Amino acid sequence: MSQSHHTITLALPQENMVRLTTLLQSGIFLSCPTGTTIGVFLDSLPGFDMNYITERIQTIFFDGNAMDDLQRRFTQKKHVLALSAAMPGLAGAIFRKNSLCAALRTQENTHCSSISPETTTLICLKLFNMIAQEKGEKILQRGGLFTGESLKDFFLNRPSLLKSVSALQCDTQETVPAAFLSSLQDNQYYFFRIPQRNETGTNI
Repeated sequence: MSQSHHTITLALPQENMVRLTTLLQSGIFLSCPTGTTIGVFLDSLPGFDMNYITERIQTIFFDGNAMDDLQRRFTQKKHVLALSAAMPGLAGAIFRKNSLCAALRTQENTHCSSISPETTTLICLKLFNMIAQEKGEKILQRGGLFTGESLKDFFLNRPSLLKSVSALQCDTQETVPAAFLSSLQDNQYYFFRIPQRNETGTNI
């Protein structure tokens, strides 16, 4: 992922921020050195600390499998990491960290544990429910990569959210929502971010 990417900067009213953070369900792509543990990676995210990771994050899916081990390392070129707060019902009990129902999980295939020759791993980080609501804004302020397809699908299905956008830039050029959507290429990555806010709550 060393090639350059177009940077999309989008600002909208604070009251709509919770709706925007659901974009993180589709996955934001972040990189880290190959061999980094899940715990160290999570601790590096804006707004996260080890207390939040161990107490608030109740479900972790690593490449589609529920797991509890924060010492697991990213060993391949790409991984998918999904985080959730406590989920209701039996499914929530099965997938919750350190659950007594963990034996009911689908067993993970761990035979592919060799270290990738790549020095950087691309993590598709997905945030759900309260984790997205509580930490999504800070992560989007730092920014990360999204596919054009995920951005297009997200905003096309939320026309009122797109209509509330107060400022939109592609690289350094001002643009409008219609032009922004039509320019997105499904299989390309875009660096997407929102501005940080000053103490009065307005966009910088």
